[in-house]
Amino acid sequence: MPLVAAWTRSNQLCLSTSLGGSGSHLEDGWTSPIECHLRGFSVLLATVVSWHAYNDGRKNPILERLTYFNRLISEAYCEPHHPIRLVRLISGLEALSMISGPDKAHNLAHRCGAAGGWGDASAYCEIYDAIRDAYRWRNAVVHGDAPSEDEVLGAFYAVEKRLLDIYLGMLALHSGIANKFSPQSVATLRREFANRIDMFFWAPSLAI
Repeated sequence: MPLVAAWTRSNQLCLSTSLGGSGSHLEDGWTSPIECHLRGFSVLLATVVSWHAYNDGRKNPILERLTYFNRLISEAYCEPHHPIRLVRLISGLEALSMISGPDKAHNLAHRCGAAGGWGDASAYCEIYDAIRDAYRWRNAVVHGDAPSEDEVLGAFYAVEKRLLDIYLGMLALHSGIANKFSPQSVATLRREFANRIDMFFWAPSLAI
């Protein structure tokens, strides 16, 4: 996808993808829906980026989880083998969701649904079903059952469709916990996360 530098009528430099010839496939303004969706999270996202860039080196369980999630998601999108891509995606969500103990498939699906549903029951159900299905195929990959590429990609794309909503919800909850409790251990973070995830779905402001 070629990028072409151009000057606007107001004498501002911009990058254009629609003016880049036949190889371009993104129209000018393609970022507008993303910017609209993320506008309310701009301060939160900027703070997280700054935290990663300027942390003082002291161990912090939230920063550790966010860093691990980011690494796994980056690896998932760089991974050429689709089954391993799905494994990395689910592992990243497990790290962010503070999953532990038995029945991980249900707990992960519930926490992702609660974080990404934002009070919408139909969104919660869609996310829950997508995560449960993806976890099933993830287990098939891990245990050597060799699912088909169509099955793996279908599961991956179903989660990917809601991944941003899940991430923003998780990020907001982790941020609230950091501001109120500044947890110094994974055990404390896991307890506070578990105590607030259900409330977050119905009333995020009360949970954080």
